[in-house]
Amino acid sequence: MCGKVCYEHDHLRVHMRLHTTVKPYKSETCGTHNLVNRHGKRSRRMHNSLHLERIVHVRVMILSSDCENQINTTNAEEKQFRCGICSIDFMNSKHLLRHMKIHTGEKSFMCETCGAAFSHRCYLQYHKRTHTGDKPYKCEICAVAFAEGTNLRKHMRIHTGEKPHECEICGKDFITKDVLKRHRRQHTGEKPYQCETCDTAFTHKSILKGHMRIHTGEKPYECERCGKAFSMKDMLMKHLRIHTGERPYKCKLCSKDFSQRDHLRVHMRLHTGEKPFKCETCGEAFVRKDALKKHMSQHTGKEEKSCR
Repeated sequence: MCGKVCYEHDHLRVHMRLHTTVKPYKSETCGTHNLVNRHGKRSRRMHNSLHLERIVHVRVMILSSDCENQINTTNAEEKQFRCGICSIDFMNSKHLLRHMKIHTGEKSFMCETCGAAFSHRCYLQYHKRTHTGDKPYKCEICAVAFAEGTNLRKHMRIHTGEKPHECEICGKDFITKDVLKRHRRQHTGEKPYQCETCDTAFTHKSILKGHMRIHTGEKPYECERCGKAFSMKDMLMKHLRIHTGERPYKCKLCSKDFSQRDHLRVHMRLHTGEKPFKCETCGEAFVRKDALKKHMSQHTGKEEKSCR
């Protein structure tokens, strides 16, 4: 119905109630019907605090028989709790309270190891795994493990081929919203991440982080075969193909293959006739930047040669 992937049968069964609107559990406290069983101490605490929430969060409008006429909604039963600041609806008070911390900036959960603070307990739990290395969410297809369940769900799209996020400018599809956001910068030219040392700007934060190692001299990625070190992981991956002989980038026109994507991109200009590097002195154009540089020496060298 909606494409959501559940990794446990019970979770799928509960999720399906969102589509059927079946609410089999009735609260003994207030008589409302719920998707899941909310009886017990935790449920009673939520009901007892509900009246306080209505008083304290004066900017939050909660649907009830007294205020139905104040809020226009098509399904008052399913979304009873609305944020008074941004008007997003939630199915229960717990989700609304969690959301409100975005507006208040409250971060009450602190990591004892590094002091980082978080707005929700679950975010702190995810963060702690960066210290422990714990990755409980494992892909059953390729055995890659993740610290967060959301990252596993995104990873599964690699296997399913699902790309739900489409660029409205060029129509290209992407696996995650973050990748789409980074892609849009190719159209807008936006480079929000700037180096404080040399003022060079970048489209991605990860590229800036790798760039900073040029200034610090840090090279944390070392080749296990020859010991050569690199400032960025992707540079190490490119280097490893020298040892493995892997050439994963193949030209669709002539079947020639390459070890690096950049080399394929330059090669494609032979087919398209594109020559983006132009000599400002004589107007001759070249496929590669190094070819232009070599050509420029004819103008600036001691033995100057005429251009063809």
